[in-house]
Amino acid sequence: MDEDQPVGWQALFVDHVLRLPIANTHQHEAEIVRSIRNHRIPDALLNLSEPCLPVQVLLGEEFGICAPSRAAAEVGRDKYNMRRFAGNLGIPIPNFAKVTSRSLAEVARFQFPVIAKPVVGGGSTLVERFDSFSDLKDNFKRLQAHAREIYRKDSQISKTLSKDDEYPFMVEELVEGVNTFATLMPAAVGEFSVESVSFGGRTHVLAIHDKPLPANGPYFEEVVISTPTRMPAELVRQAHDYVTRIHNGLGPGGFVLHTEFRSYADRLVLLEFGIRLGGGPVYRSLKLSTRNDFIDILIALSRNETLTLSVTAPVPTISPLVFAPATGRITAIRGESHLVTAPTYIEHQIYDDIGDMAYRAPLSSRCNAHVVFQHPDWGVLERTMLDALSKFSFVVDSRAA
Repeated sequence: MDEDQPVGWQALFVDHVLRLPIANTHQHEAEIVRSIRNHRIPDALLNLSEPCLPVQVLLGEEFGICAPSRAAAEVGRDKYNMRRFAGNLGIPIPNFAKVTSRSLAEVARFQFPVIAKPVVGGGSTLVERFDSFSDLKDNFKRLQAHAREIYRKDSQISKTLSKDDEYPFMVEELVEGVNTFATLMPAAVGEFSVESVSFGGRTHVLAIHDKPLPANGPYFEEVVISTPTRMPAELVRQAHDYVTRIHNGLGPGGFVLHTEFRSYADRLVLLEFGIRLGGGPVYRSLKLSTRNDFIDILIALSRNETLTLSVTAPVPTISPLVFAPATGRITAIRGESHLVTAPTYIEHQIYDDIGDMAYRAPLSSRCNAHVVFQHPDWGVLERTMLDALSKFSFVVDSRAA
């Protein structure tokens, strides 16, 4: 763990915790390697955190363990490099530019609305829609200030900052997307993610999660994921094709990909991909639906072991993401008993306790809980889910924000 991060629940799951200078990893490579070598030379590497990708690459090289290459990592965490990489593979992408305040005028020619996002960041944090150039210009310093604060301990912060210490942002034209399947959820915007792995010379799609959104901004908090996908077969074929191109371009290494697209009736546009597994709800949804476990897969890849994937038919699974109604201190969590007695309920995870601060976009994109429901009939699944969620909520005191 990073040397400045307090050790808490993590110690319950491991035999040893090493605290290392993970911020600005490349400046501390010798110290990181020495600390781990002095403790024990690892047999395998299991990375569950996107910001720790540079550490995984470093240790893979140092100890001869299967891991992503440095070239792949340069693409996997930097949204600008990722955009250029995908475009060179012939994958549809939006018009984009990497800017600071000095070069912001370059995007005045873009077709608005546009989306601004940190070049190196996590999830949808600080991802925001702007409907005019003047609106973007007026808010750009605010975005940069928040990015410097939120990512000041990032493993790549000194590489990310420009020479004048400005945090660069990606600005790209909005990909509107349309939902392509019938649903009871408020879901006008079509978005989905692909979880995939490559081994034995083949790309394997582990799951496609539909992630329809109710609206296109100003922020982009994910509200629900479901698998298997209900998109038309032609879009599924395109998704397989594009993800295979990405894996082939990145080359071998012990990693999985999380790739996000927007969907139209007959085509897809890439939003981004990351060399990482999907977050908590995606991990649980994949395992419960397909019986494939990201953790087992990553350990087997790192140890160069034969990987066997489950081929059982996926169980229809929906995982809503539950947010506090506003930024504030949590004072109550209501309706949990109603939630767990829903006929299609499988499990839920509450991330924040009473007394904790809950944050909302744009400063955070993390939900406060997720729930998993399963049923072979999508109609039954959605109706029971919506009923259960209608009585489950977080109560916050926004005066504490």
